[in-house]
Amino acid sequence: MAAMEPEQRVDTESEVEVGSRTELLDLDTGLESAFTLVSPAESNPSLGRLSAESPVGRALLGHHLGETVDVLTPRGHRHLRLLRVT
Repeated sequence: MAAMEPEQRVDTESEVEVGSRTELLDLDTGLESAFTLVSPAESNPSLGRLSAESPVGRALLGHHLGETVDVLTPRGHRHLRLLRVT
């Protein structure tokens, strides 16, 4: 069995759910971002609180640390890697 590269290892204990604090790397731009997934009523992107019902929030739910997620947003396709989930 081939070993996975360290940046692509999947931690099955760190699953994204509502209330999770996440750090992401946008593989297309190289930019990192951090936010907490919250209910739509609590959403405030400028304060780092992203709705779990937004395109990015829906795409990340259920994924794990180390995974790469493809997301279709109003601004186009994004490829995001989960760097941290707490």
